[in-house]
Amino acid sequence: MKKKKQNKYLLASALSLLVLGSSFKAGAESLESKVNDLDQQQKIIQRKWELEQERLKDSAIAVAGKDGFAIQSGDKSFQLKLKGLLHADGRFFVKVPESNGNHTFVARRVRPILEGTIYKNFDFRFVPDFGNGTTAIQDAYADAKVTPYFKLRVGKFKVPVGLERLQTINYLNSVEFAFPTSLVPNRDVGAQVFGDIQDGVLSYAVGAFNGVADGSSGDTDVSDAKDIAGRLFAQPFLKTDIDSLKGLGVGIGASYGKQKAASPLPSFRSSGQKAFFQYTSGATPTTANGKIVRFSPQAYYYYGPFGLLGEYVQSRQNVLNGTSEATLNNQAWQVNTSYFLTGEKASYKGIKVKNPLKPSDGKWGAVELVARYNELRVDQAAFSGFASATAWAQRARAFAGGINWHFNDNVKWVTDYENTTFLGGATSGNRPSNMWLNQDFNLHSKTKL
Repeated sequence: MKKKKQNKYLLASALSLLVLGSSFKAGAESLESKVNDLDQQQKIIQRKWELEQERLKDSAIAVAGKDGFAIQSGDKSFQLKLKGLLHADGRFFVKVPESNGNHTFVARRVRPILEGTIYKNFDFRFVPDFGNGTTAIQDAYADAKVTPYFKLRVGKFKVPVGLERLQTINYLNSVEFAFPTSLVPNRDVGAQVFGDIQDGVLSYAVGAFNGVADGSSGDTDVSDAKDIAGRLFAQPFLKTDIDSLKGLGVGIGASYGKQKAASPLPSFRSSGQKAFFQYTSGATPTTANGKIVRFSPQAYYYYGPFGLLGEYVQSRQNVLNGTSEATLNNQAWQVNTSYFLTGEKASYKGIKVKNPLKPSDGKWGAVELVARYNELRVDQAAFSGFASATAWAQRARAFAGGINWHFNDNVKWVTDYENTTFLGGATSGNRPSNMWLNQDFNLHSKTKL
């Protein structure tokens, strides 16, 4: 009897195991089916995403923002950008005896800006300028981006020498350039290779250009000779953890060329745009007569709201007047310091305003204090038959102080007070000093200029 009960128990256990196994098998089959369904759905979603990306790649997208307006393909391989720049200035001279300045308003810079990208690795830029009642082409060039550290640029663009000249015009903290920029070339037609190593720890540019006078731009050449210009700039602590030194940059720019009699010679102006030196013209003009060499050590330092920029430029040029020849050595330098009272982070490449102007919310933009000393010295030998000592000054010294109100990242009001004193430049003694108040209303889209 006992044995029969055991057999019954064994039979019941076997049946239970059989039922349980069947349940497990059915559950496993159901789970596998669900996994397969999920996998199939995931593949469908992935394929739809791929198809959408393909569609977007060939679709045009219109965007608008603080960087301007743009039409671009989904992958940004093709882009067309429309930007702009407006500098509306006011110059108000403090009347002193014999002051040669007049109060005036002027549309200093009026520049529509067209930029674009073709096949991702080719950029172009076209910038006409209608400021000062004239029409000129500021930039007209194309870039081929081979790698971040090797790019090619051809056309008309800024010559890589001066530190302040190469800074985007919107990011200047004064209304006008300092004197060192009067001795370096502005824009010229040519070709250069350039690039950034380790994301800007080291930057370089070197190129060949038609050649222009100090502080000038050009569109054509008057001779077969060409200028060679280059610049090397380092930010050695940019990628380190030393925050106090990340904003340190040092570099050097230089150019070498030959200019002949048909080449223009420079004239020099104060920040109030009043000429204080030019070479002799007329029946026996002073002309270029061979080599021109420029040399410019430069540096900046930015830490928190504080900024400091300095540069020195030396320009040596051979000149001729009749049978008299000379190599003239003109020099200029500047020190520029700034501080944001509202705590923005100062930078050579512009700032980001913490609280863009919105009085209803108690936001008033950013306030920046600026001070600058700059000086230009003309070689004394220039007044031995190449320029008039009674008409033009041998030296100009200028001190400026200012306050800038940044309404937001695209609009600011710049106000400078500057006093320039001169050595020589009058029939007897020194040319009278110039004192003026410069104001600039700056409206721009984010861009490089």
